[in-house]
Amino acid sequence: KKVPCEIKVFPRGSLLLNQLMTSLWPLFETYPVLFNSLFEARFVTTLSQQAVITLCYKKPLSSDWQAAAELAATELNAKIVGRSRKLKLVAGGSETVLETLTVRDKQFKYLQMEGAFSQPNAIVCQKMIEWALDRTDDELSKNSDLLELYCGGGTFT
Repeated sequence: KKVPCEIKVFPRGSLLLNQLMTSLWPLFETYPVLFNSLFEARFVTTLSQQAVITLCYKKPLSSDWQAAAELAATELNAKIVGRSRKLKLVAGGSETVLETLTVRDKQFKYLQMEGAFSQPNAIVCQKMIEWALDRTDDELSKNSDLLELYCGGGTFT
């Protein structure tokens, strides 16, 4: 029998991500339907303290799962997405979070969708954008291109 590996802290993750990891685990006892056949949990958090938690399952989700996920989403103040084969259920509102990136003293809104590949660390993302701007702001670069090989949410494209 496989035993789940509980990861209690993730130092490179945001404070909110670590708080959610800690708070989610006891909810599996409160709402066992959330733990049945669960094999993966993913977290997306923003600088403005929004969060989406994706729970992936080996078996189909039920209306009981939806009801428990709604309660858990309220308790966690997060959105919860349940995924099983060919099925996705959402609790707590939409499956998106709005990130605000500050680059060169300007704020940019960035909508992150659950399941989409993006730079998960907003502080690193801000630095990546500043780096790209620094490399394209001089006279020499006005006649050349910067090739983006980042195949994610498209902060540069």
